[in-house]
Amino acid sequence: MVVSYLPPDAVINLTLAAYLLLRDRNIIPCISLATARRLSTGQPDPNPLFSTWRLPPEITLAILRPLNQRRLIQFVIDHYQLMVQAGVSPDLTSELGRILYRSCAAEANNNGLPGG
Repeated sequence: MVVSYLPPDAVINLTLAAYLLLRDRNIIPCISLATARRLSTGQPDPNPLFSTWRLPPEITLAILRPLNQRRLIQFVIDHYQLMVQAGVSPDLTSELGRILYRSCAAEANNNGLPGG
């Protein structure tokens, strides 16, 4: 799979830009509705693993490089605000945030899951 040859920063950008396509093909993990809501509104993580991220992007990417794509994406999504702060992840546009939220809400409804 081509995604496996991409460096971490490219995987992150591709994930955010093509979430629906990658999710439909089960290449990336599903984002929970609560996480999608948090990402779409720009709210900080209520239970962050770290309060700040002080490592430069180059070191952060070197740390993330050994992770497989699913774990890398999950880490970046779970700690999205910190990854933006670190310069590793791009800011989500409001439109992309709405698309992520709507797709996760639709998936939750299709699977009979509660609203987050």
